Amino acid sequence: MSAKTCWNCRNQIDSNAVVCPVCNAPQSAPQQPKKMNPVIIVAIIAVSAFFGLREVLPIIRGVDKAASSKPASESSVVKEPAKSTAKKEEPTKTETTKSITAEDCFDDIERAVYQSKYLNHTNIIEKVCGKVDSQVKRTVILKDSTGNVIGKSEDIITLEAGKNNFFAFNFDTEITDDMTMDESTKMQSEWMRGKNDGVELVTFNRNEKNIYLTFRQTVDDLDGLPSFKLLYYKDGQIVGHESGHFSIYSDELCGKDTESVTEIYVGDLDFDDLEYIYEP
Repeated sequence: MSAKTCWNCRNQIDSNAVVCPVCNAPQSAPQQPKKMNPVIIVAIIAVSAFFGLREVLPIIRGVDKAASSKPASESSVVKEPAKSTAKKEEPTKTETTKSITAEDCFDDIERAVYQSKYLNHTNIIEKVCGKVDSQVKRTVILKDSTGNVIGKSEDIITLEAGKNNFFAFNFDTEITDDMTMDESTKMQSEWMRGKNDGVELVTFNRNEKNIYLTFRQTVDDLDGLPSFKLLYYKDGQIVGHESGHFSIYSDELCGKDTESVTEIYVGDLDFDDLEYIYEP
């Protein structure tokens, strides 16, 4: 008779016994372990490898970090050169208003000093030829023989390279030889405003105390507030000047090729020629 071990009391009993005669525990045939699906086995191995790698990677990184923190003699990692903390000097910005000399922007052509029709009122005209396209401001300080300031006048003109223009200075006193004049020049802008030669002088004539000038617009639109200037001459010498805006004196100008007649009072001014200057 073959025997088997009771699973409950561990006594040897008959292999065919259904109930253990010692502990009355029911007996059954031993179950064979089920074989696992190979696909499941592969998945389990892959998951185990992944989580195992997650545990190993921090360790590897820690070792690498520790190695990189060693001095150069203990590590093969080449350090980058230290970056300079010195602040780079930025290029100096060009100011729109800067001091210049007269030679930088224009050539002097002629200076005229004359008394106006008003008593003790002196006009000074400085005719120049532009070397650059720019607006220029010039200031004149008038001093007496002791060095005291007795007058100040300034003017801003628009220069165009190769063309004439003039500064006009006015003083409420008669200028004598013992007085001195200090001049300073500043560039107001590096760009001209408006179009050059936007209005041309067609013709002019004089009638008693007025002159009549015929202007013609040469461009489609006049930008900004363009103006005109006149220099009056007698025997080649400057004897007077005039200036004004086209919007006031020639409001008929409203497009290319339109014309307008301007009337200007000159009184008893004795002149035989004039020079017209367009200023955008």
